[in-house]
Amino acid sequence: MAVARVYPHKRLPRRFSFFDYSIPDGMVVRRGSAVRIPWRGGFCDGFVQEVVMETDIEKIRPIEAVHPFFLSVEEIALMERIAKETVQSVASVLHALIPSTPKRGSQSSRAVVTAGHPLTMRPAEAEELRLMKAQAQYVAACLLKDRKAIMLLLVPTVREADLLQGTLKAFHPLVVSGAMTKPHRFSAWSRWRKEGRLLIGTHTACAYLPSRVTDIVLVDVGNHDHKQTDQNPRFDARRVASWFRSLRPIRLHRLDTIPSHRFLVPTATPVTLLSSRLPPPRIISLTRSFTASPSPFITPELMEGLNETFENGRKALLILDRKGAYSLLRCDACGWTATCAEHSIPLQVVDGALKCARPVHAQAPPYISREGGVGVVIREPMLIPDACPKCKSPKLRGRGRGIATVATALARLYPDVRIHSYEKGKLIDDSADLWISTRHYLDAVWDPFLPPAFHLVALLCADLSLVREGSMLEAWRTVSQAQAVAADTSLMIQTFQPGIFGRLFEKPDVWIAEELRARKLLHQPPFLRHAEIRSRTSVSSQEATSILEGIRDHVPSAHIDVTASAIGVSLPPDAIDHFLAFASTLPDSLTVDSDVFS
Repeated sequence: MAVARVYPHKRLPRRFSFFDYSIPDGMVVRRGSAVRIPWRGGFCDGFVQEVVMETDIEKIRPIEAVHPFFLSVEEIALMERIAKETVQSVASVLHALIPSTPKRGSQSSRAVVTAGHPLTMRPAEAEELRLMKAQAQYVAACLLKDRKAIMLLLVPTVREADLLQGTLKAFHPLVVSGAMTKPHRFSAWSRWRKEGRLLIGTHTACAYLPSRVTDIVLVDVGNHDHKQTDQNPRFDARRVASWFRSLRPIRLHRLDTIPSHRFLVPTATPVTLLSSRLPPPRIISLTRSFTASPSPFITPELMEGLNETFENGRKALLILDRKGAYSLLRCDACGWTATCAEHSIPLQVVDGALKCARPVHAQAPPYISREGGVGVVIREPMLIPDACPKCKSPKLRGRGRGIATVATALARLYPDVRIHSYEKGKLIDDSADLWISTRHYLDAVWDPFLPPAFHLVALLCADLSLVREGSMLEAWRTVSQAQAVAADTSLMIQTFQPGIFGRLFEKPDVWIAEELRARKLLHQPPFLRHAEIRSRTSVSSQEATSILEGIRDHVPSAHIDVTASAIGVSLPPDAIDHFLAFASTLPDSLTVDSDVFS
């Protein structure tokens, strides 16, 4: 009797694998076939893992029907690889990445397509491509160079998908994102398997890889939004693309404006860096004391630039990396400022703890550490002192917290200027002369194809990216975004570490070497891989001890960090498979992220 081992297209616990079903006479199925199977009193879809001639199960039910669509052998192998790496069942991966067939009676929808006209490029018309963003220009050039190319274009956000869809409309792209309804996604997936040259999608579409695809393009490859972090399976579109290329020869393009830690080492596949060729910014030191300034971020150089901007009737944009996140700890009685003893720069108050902005502390802020067993370090944050260490006064307060404080100070300096303080969720006031915003404007509002005309763009404190994001590369990314907004106008970067940001533009190779040294010192990627085990509910001390013992038994070389909410595991490359094997035995009440800093 022929038996099909089937992965149900359902979200199932990680301990479940395939289920056996008999193949009725005359029915033809193979690995990857999409079938309809009996399931718990009803029916559901599934995909065949393999066909065998015997089974140990005495009573099995037959397959109900075979769908006209199927997954290729490489696509099934990719689902299995993703399941292994994310410590999930293959059924759950299929449920997350392959759209389900619409229920009978549901409203059908055609794939979302933007109308456009065929693009025929003559040398005289090449100038039009220069109006596109660099990524769109690269994609268009690839499609024009190879008329048979079938391309999956993966972007980190829905906003970028919408922007590139409009710019590349001449290629009639399909668009897929998690914001679409299930019928829309299935319609786009079904159509993409048969026709079309270009599909633009977020990480939701990373497995839309029928056999006709020849190219995968990853845009902004260093952007963390390529990974699904808010729910299982916690897959990363960048890794999925690399795994698929190991299964079938395709052209894989990685695009960015700055390097990514994953591709810094010499053995890694390089990233195509799209240079903006913009002039270097003006770097202003914040280490000096400005007694006449109402805010530590309002420097004389900034005021000079603002005065010139307003005198010419122009607009200015000021960026403070995060809403209400930045603060210097100072004593009102004696003027003492909390300072890093090692680097002699102000410590920053972030999430109730003191952190140094230097890269060596980026992922490891000052901690009081105590041993928690063999190979285990329990870290407790350095809390803000109750009194000034110098004069013992309790009059300690944070200065420079958030864009609202800066906006209030600037309103006193420029009472006749219309100031707009913009944060996520607020409406944009286009009539304002001075915009003060969080980084949200760079990430989600600015339109590179319809940019507003700012005469001055300034990062009020570029150091915060080092502290909160944990990487010099992330600080570089923030600067790169601000450069794009500034374009041909003036960009000003204010920092407590002008030497670090100065080397970024003068000697970027030295900058990258420093980043690698810091990552190696801190045991960060790409030298080690970091995994994390979190509980959806409270874990008893007995359960926690059992998990720690299991990790030590399976991965003796792992370094374990225990906090109140998670168990972090640092893994050398040769220990990853052993950890994944152990993690696959854990109950589903524990969430496993096998690559936290991907």
